[in-house]
Parts: sequence; C-alpha cells; structure tokens
Amino acid sequence: NMLYFNGKEQIIYGKIPAMVVDRCGCS
Repeated sequence: NMLYFNGKEQIIYGKIPAMVVDRCGCS
C-alpha cells in the first residue's frame, strides 16, 4: 500500500486508481 492525495488533498491509504498515482505523498 502507498499514500496518495486526492483532489481534495486528503491522504488516501491503500490501492488507488492511476488518476492519483502521480500525486503520491512521498515527501
């Protein structure tokens, strides 16, 4: 699992569609 941010900049934990993969919260 990885951390992702959706359009509302909320952290989503788990498997996320590719539409937000480029917005991963790696920092």
